[in-house]
Amino acid sequence: MKGKSGCEKAAKIFENAITTYRSVAHQACRFNGEFDRTYFAWITAGGQQYIASYDHEAKLILKTLLGAVGNDDHAMPSLLIRSDGHILAFLPQGLGHADAICLRTSTNPEDIGSFGEPVVVKTSHSAYPRAWETLDGKIGVITRYRNRVEEISFSKDGGEKWGAPKTLINYGGGAIPYGVVFSELEDPGVLHYAGFYVDRSTCYRFGVFYMRSLDGGETWQRINGSLIELPADQSSMDLVWKAQLVRVLDVAADFGKPYILAAHPIDVSGSNTIYRIHYEGGGWIREAITDSTTFFFARAKVNTYTTGAVFDCRNPNRVFVSARSGDYSDMQIWERVNGVWTKMADLTCDAKDHKIRPQSPRNRHPNFQAFWASGTYIGYGNWRCNLWKYPSTNES
Repeated sequence: MKGKSGCEKAAKIFENAITTYRSVAHQACRFNGEFDRTYFAWITAGGQQYIASYDHEAKLILKTLLGAVGNDDHAMPSLLIRSDGHILAFLPQGLGHADAICLRTSTNPEDIGSFGEPVVVKTSHSAYPRAWETLDGKIGVITRYRNRVEEISFSKDGGEKWGAPKTLINYGGGAIPYGVVFSELEDPGVLHYAGFYVDRSTCYRFGVFYMRSLDGGETWQRINGSLIELPADQSSMDLVWKAQLVRVLDVAADFGKPYILAAHPIDVSGSNTIYRIHYEGGGWIREAITDSTTFFFARAKVNTYTTGAVFDCRNPNRVFVSARSGDYSDMQIWERVNGVWTKMADLTCDAKDHKIRPQSPRNRHPNFQAFWASGTYIGYGNWRCNLWKYPSTNES
């Protein structure tokens, strides 16, 4: 289905909306129960936290206001759909960097019409909730605490009560951790974690590290199966890539085999390369896909970003990339064909603004494969963006 100038069609679905990286929030997921719907969340430039549902049969989008917080896109809602269809929205408070995290659960399954009162998951100094549910109903969530460590918490009653958090990762020296967690579709208790950290002494983003869990987050191990004593650190996790100016964008798995997306080098030069990394023959293999764009140069070293990329969660050989296009970026689909990364489609081709931070909904539907923000981004809470999805219609 081609649009003007040979581009695949994408559709604007909401104005005044932003996306984020998967190291910050799980922004969208699909649930196929009584209804087949994709649920996605966003925050406005005014700090309003929203959730919407896209019904694939009725071709209908509905939205609900979840909360109102500070004017900062770090307070992005993060979603999880329980196996019974109830929708869980983890809501960072304040400015989202280091405050309380609350949870609101939909009153009815597969329905965003009303949500229960907030339940406190973390009382303070926390950020970036990334959650999953195991086959036996246990819910886990990883959050960053005091900008220094990653913590893990569990609930055994669907999210009503939470156990005391445990330190999951501590890189030491005041390093600021970031990480992406992927819960496998067939067995959501199998988790893959890929992360990096900001070295406070140099302000550089450093390293790509990996570990996995086979029991829903209770214990963790390296790629070779050796157990990691918690809290994990850079010496106990797998060192995937010893690099500066790097950012982990996504992690996925195919039959238990992990795949990592990373961008490097992210500095003031204006461009970076998107790499896919996988483990093969006893080592980690990097493959360059294409160039992305660097944006937001204020405090250049630590607050410089890539416009990003994300896996198609159903296929780690397929990637949605915000690719460099002149001084800006356009959305593209790249696939690994016969061992070679090949551009398969242009989703936009106007090169007049940034298309940033693509996300692909968990268990995505053919008619809602990816979405992203398009517009101008100057800084946290200082942006003018709209939300776009691919494909634009209900034709797969």
